[in-house]
Amino acid sequence: MKKALIISMLFVTTACNTSAPLQNPQEIMTKAVQQMQNLTAVHTAFNGVINTQKQQGSQSIHFKGEGDSVIDIKQHRLQVDFKTKSTSGTIVSSDIIGTIDVFADSSAFFYKTSNLTSPALGITLTEGNEPWVKSPSVQGVINSATYINPNLYTVTALNGVVPLNNKDHYHINAVLNKNQLPELKELADTNLAVQFWIDTDTFNVSKISWNIETTEPTNSVSLQIDLSNHNKVSPTNPPKDYIDSTSSVEQPPINPDAFIEELLNGG
Repeated sequence: MKKALIISMLFVTTACNTSAPLQNPQEIMTKAVQQMQNLTAVHTAFNGVINTQKQQGSQSIHFKGEGDSVIDIKQHRLQVDFKTKSTSGTIVSSDIIGTIDVFADSSAFFYKTSNLTSPALGITLTEGNEPWVKSPSVQGVINSATYINPNLYTVTALNGVVPLNNKDHYHINAVLNKNQLPELKELADTNLAVQFWIDTDTFNVSKISWNIETTEPTNSVSLQIDLSNHNKVSPTNPPKDYIDSTSSVEQPPINPDAFIEELLNGG
């Protein structure tokens, strides 16, 4: 009898100490922000599409890739498969399919392309792997990494707890605060819908989904980012063999932020 009573008391104590899921989405988001601020490294897998509609035709960019970021030393390495297509009316005027590898840290930016083809034109632009190229700047790449910071968003709804990668996650709807991003600040008619999947135990952000639409010009950006190996990614060495474009030809810094701004404004 005494043994049964002790077991019962242990069961009740354990049940009382079990944390119930939070119900306040802003509280969940605040905890997620704290985790992101303490993030030192992460693996990302991503895919998306960018569509631009103009009077004379349309352009689309499909991309899929993955990579690692060691945030402490501002090191990023990515491999991205992409496909671009431009149309004039119903005719495909140009297209490019290929892969680009990127390595960037606080001192240098390297990239290389491979297997670039144009099916519409029936030509091969590069065969196999091209050499690494060292570019003058990494500023844009490092700034772009801040876009996964939950501080940029305003929570609109909590959709409950859902499974993801065999773990429970808070599923949250939010909107992107475009006043925090220079690329979007001047766009009036813009829908900036974002979804977050946040681990209920660790409050790590495991997945982000973006959907951005503008009416003038007519553009849409759909992007999904999966984050894993939080604080478990190790740094690596930069490429040893490369073409140093910084020593031969004066080039403007590569800045993906400026590219996004140009694209959203119909450039």
